Amino acid sequence: MTEDTAPQTDKPKTDKMNSPQTCTALYALFALSMALPVMFSSLPVMVLGFLVLTAAIIAAYAQRDAARGTVYESHIRWLIRTFWIGGGIYLPIVTIIGSIYLATHIDTQALIEAAQNGTEATPANVANIIAQHYGKMIVNTTRITGGIFTLWWVVRCLSGYLVLRRNKAIANPGSWI
Repeated sequence: MTEDTAPQTDKPKTDKMNSPQTCTALYALFALSMALPVMFSSLPVMVLGFLVLTAAIIAAYAQRDAARGTVYESHIRWLIRTFWIGGGIYLPIVTIIGSIYLATHIDTQALIEAAQNGTEATPANVANIIAQHYGKMIVNTTRITGGIFTLWWVVRCLSGYLVLRRNKAIANPGSWI
């Protein structure tokens, strides 16, 4: 066999997909989907973050077959697991923890007074009373629990990206951290 026709087993296969660029773009989209809502806490930016994440996860699944057998397969798996672990496990956990904290620290006296004054107990009225009296606590609790989740998400994206920059596979793409 000549040097041109010899199998190249020590080099990653890149003919199946535009691997480094695709994975870099996916890491950027995943990180951006969480960083944007944290940096700019507004509903339109949160919706934009959700749309970016939706596009990123669809693209990751679309690239999964093309990445098979390459070092990039582990990166695609890492990103897909980031989505499912984060959205399906960690986000609900921090939401429950935050909700429990709020439920145990909100004094119901304002609600009782409103009821005694004849305020109808509609969901909107109750939400307004809670927001007036406990708005800062709700915002701070959301920032703390959401910040922990976002930190995990961004660190996971950054650590995967740094491995990608060395053109290496993720050592354990099935890990949680």
